[in-house]
Amino acid sequence: MINAERYLHDGGWDTSKRYLLMAANARHKVSVIDTKTRKLVANVETRGITPHPGRGANLVHPEYGPMWATGHIGSNHVSFIGTDPDKYPANAWKTIKLVELPGDGGGNLFIKTHPNSQHIYADRPLHPDKEMADSIYVIDKNTLTNKKTLLLPEKYRGHKAVHIEYNKQGTEIWVAAWGRKDQKGAILVYDDKTLELVKEITGDWMVTPTGHFNVFNTQNDIY
Repeated sequence: MINAERYLHDGGWDTSKRYLLMAANARHKVSVIDTKTRKLVANVETRGITPHPGRGANLVHPEYGPMWATGHIGSNHVSFIGTDPDKYPANAWKTIKLVELPGDGGGNLFIKTHPNSQHIYADRPLHPDKEMADSIYVIDKNTLTNKKTLLLPEKYRGHKAVHIEYNKQGTEIWVAAWGRKDQKGAILVYDDKTLELVKEITGDWMVTPTGHFNVFNTQNDIY
């Protein structure tokens, strides 16, 4: 038993696969466990409200080094936490960059990236504003700013854009257009470089699509 913080909900590995980072959403923190020593390393203040990372997002920034990111249900922040205590000790286990998504309020559930991509994607399906709940936010890995906001196509407005997943190569992102039980939804496929919609996967069976995972990425903890 390792005392961390409450309440632990969702999390993932850092790039080295040694440290496990878990959202303690009632305390607005991320608890970090060293799986080699089996000890708590830190309870990191995310500086946002109610973190909800899914598995989070890993990247290696040219200035800050390896980082892991989480979005928040209760505020419009994406927090970037340093994860390399050996080469970047000054940045380790701190929120070293805080990105604000457009508009007030939270609503984020999932955040995702891929080693072959220059982008980090964040959804916002729990936001009360329908347009924000219809949007996916594209953060540039180098500038750590919101590069573009992808709004669902007109015919899926009123659905929620949720659960971003990459293909194996990191060249496409798959987004669920999640509607009510009496609405047909879709999986929307976007080109990661052009950020253009290239494919709609839909049908009578496509109702409230969610939880779609690329098997290779999931098995290899690529996020």
